[in-house]
Amino acid sequence: MGREIVRQESTLEPGRRSRLWFSDDIFHVLEENKGTDTIEVIITNLHKDRKVKWCGKAFGQMKNLRILIIRNAGFSIDPQILPNSLRVLDWSGYESFSLPFDFNPKNLVIHSLRDSCLKRFKSLNVFETLSFLDFEDCKFLTEIPSLSRVPNLKSLWLDYCTNLFKIHDSVGFLDKLVLLSAKGCIQLESLVPCMNLPSLEKLDLRGCSRLASFPEVLGVMENLKDVYLDETDLYQLPFTFGNLVGLQRLFLRSCQRMIQIPSYVLPKVEIVTSHHRRGVRSSNDAAKVSPKVSANAMCVYNEYGKSFLNVYSLNVSSNNVIEVCSPSWNQDEHKLKNMGYSLFCHPIHRRRVIMDKVRSNEPSVHLWFRKKFPRIALCCFFETGESFDNMVLDFKLNVLINGTKQLSTSCVYMFYRKRKTDQKFFCDLQCNMDGRFSENEWNHVEIVGMSCLLCN
Repeated sequence: MGREIVRQESTLEPGRRSRLWFSDDIFHVLEENKGTDTIEVIITNLHKDRKVKWCGKAFGQMKNLRILIIRNAGFSIDPQILPNSLRVLDWSGYESFSLPFDFNPKNLVIHSLRDSCLKRFKSLNVFETLSFLDFEDCKFLTEIPSLSRVPNLKSLWLDYCTNLFKIHDSVGFLDKLVLLSAKGCIQLESLVPCMNLPSLEKLDLRGCSRLASFPEVLGVMENLKDVYLDETDLYQLPFTFGNLVGLQRLFLRSCQRMIQIPSYVLPKVEIVTSHHRRGVRSSNDAAKVSPKVSANAMCVYNEYGKSFLNVYSLNVSSNNVIEVCSPSWNQDEHKLKNMGYSLFCHPIHRRRVIMDKVRSNEPSVHLWFRKKFPRIALCCFFETGESFDNMVLDFKLNVLINGTKQLSTSCVYMFYRKRKTDQKFFCDLQCNMDGRFSENEWNHVEIVGMSCLLCN
């Protein structure tokens, strides 16, 4: 009935009707250049085997066109004009490399050019109403320009833009943005350097196989519930990741590199690392970890090579006498044993392991020194004995001198593997206060380490 009412607006000339949806009527209006300012809506799903043979200027007469939805259409030449009155532009399969130069729809709300040939688009002017921007499957699009003048943008879709390598920094500061999706952008190495997106609820970066860094989170983000980082090249998350206070699920499926996760994140976030398994969490003790960081304080070797870890101090005190330092040596295992104390761990399947002295059943390492604390190279071997898809390891190290705790540190990280792999931790212990201990008497040192392991 509604379509018949519209047809009665002009039974002979479709260009004088307010709405067009029949393919034949749309072909007639575009090819014969019969458009008028009466047309407000055009919605059609044309067939590419029948091209619109037109001059490219037919939309120029449609001064009041508000909604333009075109699917799978073929045109003989690119559109030369698009009306600035548009509120919805949804043109999938758009064949031109760019939009008309003078196209400036200030009332545009939805802008979708999915699966188009778009190579570039100029920085948008002040679009107060634009809330939906979709460039999914735009294979030729290489960069996203500034969106700082689009303050009310709520959804940004960049999925499978396989040549996209740069996103303007302004995308990280869109106050109203609720959804940001860039799945399958295989050339993208960095999303944005920093972000503060207080309204964001979902961030999807699945399949960005070159993505090696996560943005620094500059402000508290309470609404972000799900972050998808599956199949990325990430090896660590920034310390400011903790500003995602509303985060509930972190997806890390099929990530091949070691992932370092700040320990204060693990107790409250569900880590999903397999398509059939979920729920990896660390122990509740990690919630007490203080955000005091000593960068590059420990390194770990496994089949993927060497990676440096951050160590979080549980004992926040400027009076700590012993400190953990990154190893300055690059030696094989035999030479390391001659330099200091090599520590072994019980098999991983016990879930909780205690470091032992070499060829000893004692639960800790003991040594004595006089005058000056020796620089000690520690080597801790985690013999897994089993094959897991992934692990979250909470490694703690305590150092007591003459019965008084001088250092308590912890580091938490996640790693993945397809087969059995032993983990080897290396670190240096050194004293940063000379003369703190007796120079004439022997000082007793006890080193205690433990690991809490969760497997998925």
